[in-house]
Amino acid sequence: WKFILKSLSKFLVICNDKISMRPTFRMISSIFKVCQSNKEKLVYDLLNIINEASILNHSDVLFDPIITSVTSYLNRYPSSLFLTSTLRLLTQILQNSGTFSLNHLQIKQLSSAVRQIEDDGNHDETISALLGLIGLSHSVTTSSMFFIKKPSLITLTFSILRSKAKLEE
Repeated sequence: WKFILKSLSKFLVICNDKISMRPTFRMISSIFKVCQSNKEKLVYDLLNIINEASILNHSDVLFDPIITSVTSYLNRYPSSLFLTSTLRLLTQILQNSGTFSLNHLQIKQLSSAVRQIEDDGNHDETISALLGLIGLSHSVTTSSMFFIKKPSLITLTFSILRSKAKLEE
């Protein structure tokens, strides 16, 4: 399957036609939907290919059709590694698109997954990634000041942090 993923990666990087991409994204979404937790390596590799392609292919709103499948998989099979890659993909898509935003279901799934993964408290890396999503930046720390460029994602942050003490940090 490495050969197939490599070919898919090349296609995702060079293709800019949304219509041509639809069958490919349906196939990718199906993989995320049917994969079980024992196929985590395949799904993680697939997500990393999509991440790389989104960095190299700056087409507006090209990769957003698969976000629901990604957040759904993350919610069903919570994993720190998968969460990190998902947040990286979301940051890249948000930076490339002026119109993309997470819908209510995606926010709910992402929030639920983060709370399952980090039930002992939120790690600075995840909080920094969330702040990066809100500020459309790859490099925001928990103590950084930043402009809120995606106010719709504040809901996600509140739903994850949930306590006054965490919000004040």
